[in-house]
Amino acid sequence: MAYMGPIFLGMLAIATADPAARHAALAEAEALLATNSISHDHMLFRRDAIDACLGGQAWDQAERHAVALEAFGRQEPLPWTLFFVARGRALAAHGQGRQDRLLMAELERLMGEDYRIGPRVALPQIAAALAVGEATRS
Repeated sequence: MAYMGPIFLGMLAIATADPAARHAALAEAEALLATNSISHDHMLFRRDAIDACLGGQAWDQAERHAVALEAFGRQEPLPWTLFFVARGRALAAHGQGRQDRLLMAELERLMGEDYRIGPRVALPQIAAALAVGEATRS
């Protein structure tokens, strides 16, 4: 658990449909991170925590994990980290009902960025948010 526990707990948080189990997995992972300086644990857990919170419609918590990921990567910002922070914030804002042009432009930018840097795991959620925005404008 000390080496990859937060990553596994983040995966569990995404996989479960039970809000209590999701909350417990996220809380346990954060407790491990408080005593853990392994970079990949912080980065991969926060990415998955954002997704778990988005999936559970916990918009404020998704934003909180985006802020934590941003803070962790502040001294050495990576395109990967910046992408998942921006993506988490944009999808949380969209989940809260925002569909203004500025947000839609950010989602379009993120779609292009996802193709550019290559994770591509984020495309379905971004595409779905853009489709909702498109349907609203029509």
